[in-house]
Amino acid sequence: RVCGQHLELVKWCKATLKLQNDTDKVIALQKLKDAMVSKLNATCKDVLYSVGASIGSPMKDTVMLVSKENKDIVVKLIMDPLPVDCKQRTFVSNSLPSKTRETIFAALYKFVPP
Repeated sequence: RVCGQHLELVKWCKATLKLQNDTDKVIALQKLKDAMVSKLNATCKDVLYSVGASIGSPMKDTVMLVSKENKDIVVKLIMDPLPVDCKQRTFVSNSLPSKTRETIFAALYKFVPP
């Protein structure tokens, strides 16, 4: 599903992409991913899943935490010069139960960074 990014997430992404060191960018994205997992753990109890995340343009990821193994949830943050055009695409595997997928989408909708 696609939604516009929350303004706080837009600010966070732009600040992260301005970091000079690629390692710092990966660490920042890992912290955001951990915050997403924490929110999911609070809302999707007793469900096992893996999470991946990336930031970049529609054509290329600049910072990515998605491994080649199957990911149940992938959040792609698509940046644009205009904040209103920055998008959050959330992919959830059909292998998860329908009710769980809806709970995941609701929990991550317009995600606000910590």
